Amino acid sequence: MKQLSTQGKLAFFGGAASGCFIYGALDGIAVISGTKSLIDAPFGLLMYAIGTAFLVAFLPGVLSGWLLDKVRRNKPSSLDFHSGFFSTMWVVLTAEIALVALADPPPGQPPSVFQNPVWLVFPFVLFAVVAWRGLPRRWWVTAMVATVALAPVFRVEGTPAKQSVAATHKQLDRWPNVLFVTLDTTRADHIGAYGYDRVDTPAFDALAEKGWLFEKAFSQIAVTGPSHLTMFSGLGPWSHSNLLNGLPIPDDVEILPEKLLGLGYETGAFVSAYVLSRQFGFDRGFRVFDDEFEGVRGGRPLLFSRLKSMWNRRMKPHQVVERLGGDTVDLALRWLKQRSEEKPWMLWVHLFDAHGPYEPPAPYDTRYYSGDPRSLDVENSMAQVDEVAEYLQESLKGVRDVEWVIAQYDGEIAYQDAQLQRLLDALEDRKDGNDTIVVVVGDHGESLGDNGIWFDHGDDLYTASTHVPLVIAWPGAKQVGNSGKKRGGFPPAGKRIKNPVELTDIYPTLLESLRLPLPKSLDGESQMRAHVVPYGKEGGTTTRGICFDRVANVADRDRAREEGGRAGRLDPKYRMSSLRTDDWLYIHREAPVFSDALYALTALEEDRINVVRESEDGRSITQKLQAGAAELLVDGEVSIMRSRQPPTSPAEKAQLKALGYID
Repeated sequence: MKQLSTQGKLAFFGGAASGCFIYGALDGIAVISGTKSLIDAPFGLLMYAIGTAFLVAFLPGVLSGWLLDKVRRNKPSSLDFHSGFFSTMWVVLTAEIALVALADPPPGQPPSVFQNPVWLVFPFVLFAVVAWRGLPRRWWVTAMVATVALAPVFRVEGTPAKQSVAATHKQLDRWPNVLFVTLDTTRADHIGAYGYDRVDTPAFDALAEKGWLFEKAFSQIAVTGPSHLTMFSGLGPWSHSNLLNGLPIPDDVEILPEKLLGLGYETGAFVSAYVLSRQFGFDRGFRVFDDEFEGVRGGRPLLFSRLKSMWNRRMKPHQVVERLGGDTVDLALRWLKQRSEEKPWMLWVHLFDAHGPYEPPAPYDTRYYSGDPRSLDVENSMAQVDEVAEYLQESLKGVRDVEWVIAQYDGEIAYQDAQLQRLLDALEDRKDGNDTIVVVVGDHGESLGDNGIWFDHGDDLYTASTHVPLVIAWPGAKQVGNSGKKRGGFPPAGKRIKNPVELTDIYPTLLESLRLPLPKSLDGESQMRAHVVPYGKEGGTTTRGICFDRVANVADRDRAREEGGRAGRLDPKYRMSSLRTDDWLYIHREAPVFSDALYALTALEEDRINVVRESEDGRSITQKLQAGAAELLVDGEVSIMRSRQPPTSPAEKAQLKALGYID
């Protein structure tokens, strides 16, 4: 520095340090006071915010100030306290502009006018002007730059409450709590309450004894994001139009937490996988939404964390896309402990453990299998396994025994059940525990060789991918009499509901339990009287499904590649839909070269023989079901182009591919 006194140097460094301290402190305070962040140690987070602000801005700020002073060789030094402060604020401003300009566009949407690298020119134009005119000596100039740089600190978190929703009957004395637990990739027929004796699921089984167990609950789509949207909205995928992960929740679709937030509920959510993160809209209605998979708890909004996240999205797109159920439940229990027993709450906990790769923690990794599955002495039953998804290949390398893979899947389910037990134990310890509606449901299943599909789900509508566990319990509710006449509460506990139901039915069932009006546009129906009479869709006991047709779409891409010499279309084109009764599964396929199919169902297992043309009964049933299945595709045509649009961001594609959701 040119002939600058020690005092001047100290003043300059002091200004730079002050800028870092002020920004870091404000950044930390904003996060701590935000309503969406669950903070373990507020003081520690504040120190982390200040420290990382220094890490981001101090050295670059000092260097930029020195450079600005250096280029004015024939001028007296302009370095002092507020020039150091200005230089730091310039670095922060540049970082904030970069975060916006280089951000990925909203899922399924074009980038905004600000998401353009051209905006990075602005801070460097400012830098050039200052280099020409000299570092500012007037505080109002520095204050103006600092205001712009600090503006992102004053972020508003939380979801505004909507107007209260009127009850249809006499107001409940107290709104019941809602504990909503979703079990990702969990088959019903691998749960003890459904007759599976190989895996231990005591928590789920005991809850089934206290509530209603739905023996034939079916997901409308075997894809995590769309399936969760279905159960939270009461709309089938043919109505809300989301058939892929990575698409945002449509603005005109209201979901359960938004409804409960409007009633004055405290709402919290803790998810275990990237596909349900806030960027897709799953935080709507939640005061606290935790989808942080790395770093200091609560530190996601800090400048350092946002810069690191942007770097990782581009340089390490496969990193940190899920977390163990135990870690998720730890946070959920901490949130629950903080809740008053006087005010109702909704807690959503999403457990992703059963999703592949199947890698349960000890002791669950060896609970259902002994020996070495890679030993040459083991019969190579994996020889029959074909087309394993890329994200599973590393975990299955060298494995010879299919039973080991299934045992690992069962181990994940047992571990998952242990985490469910922790949540139920916490309810037992609360005075308001009995006054809690508990919903535990699988979002979809998993094919473990069924129908020739190995360790996968998503683009088929067979039983293995769609039959899910579902139990609803409200121990403290007043009961409905056996006659079916309402006395103001829930049906009796310990019931096994035998008629088929859809995940679309959960939302209206909860609304009726709370005596709230049911929207007319719902695809689902309340199951409040399911224990009295068979209660299903029009036509008796029909359940529906829709998804993209992987086989047809892969064939279409291959054909396009052969004809055009290119990779072919990447976005999915063809869909399939289904109608299911107690005895039959009809699958309608949109692709012209693939025929519809009718399958006879025996004990929920598909008969491998397609009976659509092989019997008089088959032809008769086909006539009854074909029109309904085809109508689902017609219903979805209005907004189907958005559901065909895959995530556009390379980072989103990489992260979804890491979970097996993109080929």
